[in-house]
Amino acid sequence: MTSDKELARFWSKVNKAGDNDCWEWQGHIGKGRGYGILNFGGKLHRVHRLSWEIHNGPIPDGLFACHHCDNRRCCNPAHLFLGTHEDNQNDKIAKDRTPKGQDAGPAKLDEVTVIEMKRLFRSGMRRADVARHFSVSYYTLCDILAGRTWKHIP
Repeated sequence: MTSDKELARFWSKVNKAGDNDCWEWQGHIGKGRGYGILNFGGKLHRVHRLSWEIHNGPIPDGLFACHHCDNRRCCNPAHLFLGTHEDNQNDKIAKDRTPKGQDAGPAKLDEVTVIEMKRLFRSGMRRADVARHFSVSYYTLCDILAGRTWKHIP
């Protein structure tokens, strides 16, 4: 069990706003993902998970503490829900937070280029010529034109 001293240290680093507001973590933020972290009970914890456990008990194996508010620094237990990895991914998709196009990892094209590819094709240029002009494979261009990739570009 956690001590009152550890709990007080945890809450001293939380900007506890109104009941419906995000309670922002003011302490250390981990590298990479932007979640608050704290050494608590001799172990490093992501603080939103710690907040869930303080209020609701242990998180079962295989479940995540997910944010309704999508604020990685939020510790408000009213903004958290338990779910699987799939639940968390579906929540991200439903809220349209999935990176697209040039924001999705190692994209080799950008939106301006894709728009120009589509414009040239619609103006009558052959697919093979468009692909060659932009130094992409014919199949990459076909996927773009068919809407299998870069779906958000009309």
